[in-house]
Amino acid sequence: KKYREGYMQGSEWQHTSHEIPIAFWLVLAVSIGTGMSFALHLALTQQNHYNRAAENQLLEITEPHPQGPLTYAVCNGLSNQILGHSAYIAGAISAGRDVRIPNAFITNGVQNEKQGSFLKDVFATHDNAVPLSQIMDTDYLIQVIQTYGVHAELEPFEEVVAR
Repeated sequence: KKYREGYMQGSEWQHTSHEIPIAFWLVLAVSIGTGMSFALHLALTQQNHYNRAAENQLLEITEPHPQGPLTYAVCNGLSNQILGHSAYIAGAISAGRDVRIPNAFITNGVQNEKQGSFLKDVFATHDNAVPLSQIMDTDYLIQVIQTYGVHAELEPFEEVVAR
């Protein structure tokens, strides 16, 4: 009703975090998991299948890379975060590098500030993010990544927001 009245009167209406129903967060969590799984699957199916010993068997984890595991930052909105995770994870698998997945999900990644002629990236902070592990099944994500022969782990939330 509040939305319809605001719309009919021509005034702008916005959600506050207290007005968003739990169903929204559940749908969002399922969408993120499905989106990341699909994007990761698409990226990895481009990989040469002959490089893997057997389609559904665990490969031996390779020796650690001299530069350490690949880590990265997520930023901005939902699409940017899903694509960022998928691209970096697929890149790490293709390169045979271990990966540290940032355990952060930005709940408000709206880019409002400009940096020159571009919008400034929004990175995870205590004010705009929650642990990714609260939104999706990161244990399963790590398990799937490890079937491709690389070690994966979550970078702790406190480390991610401290960058």
